[in-house]
Amino acid sequence: MPNFNINWEGVHSPPSIMKGHMKEIEIEKKFLLTQDKAKELIIGVEPIGMIDYYVPNGQPHMQLRLRKNGNKYCITRKIPLETGVMSEQTLDINKTEFEYLITGIQTSVAKDRYKTKWHGLNVEVDIYKGRHEGLNVLEIEFSNKEMFDNFQDKLEGCTDITGIEKYAAGKLAEV
Repeated sequence: MPNFNINWEGVHSPPSIMKGHMKEIEIEKKFLLTQDKAKELIIGVEPIGMIDYYVPNGQPHMQLRLRKNGNKYCITRKIPLETGVMSEQTLDINKTEFEYLITGIQTSVAKDRYKTKWHGLNVEVDIYKGRHEGLNVLEIEFSNKEMFDNFQDKLEGCTDITGIEKYAAGKLAEV
């Protein structure tokens, strides 16, 4: 069996042979949505219930997330590279592993995610629950940096929050 040296800190490491995904670059913009705009975007779309737990690391930005996504579980390390660009590495885990790993973690956030289309783009609308109720965020993921840089905001009355740390999910999990 090959012995891959997986470097969670770097961007360019060989793929893991474990069950999960390779490291990827995520390029996205985030927008704060009004309640009305969020409702408009999710008409007829089934929600996916999610809860994310963030592992404290002594840094301003928590990088390690444990996620329950419907009936799927994973652990992800997200490292900010620049505004709107993250290195992301995900490993699928099972329910028993998830429940063991979240023991004692108090930094979490719950939301319903709606995957839909808007102006021909695949988007995700996150409707936060619990102590974050009333927070609604639209995420648009781009396949390359050029599309990200050239994107024209077509959301009237919505605020671009890309790169604003207080809206990062790891920060929300702390409050």
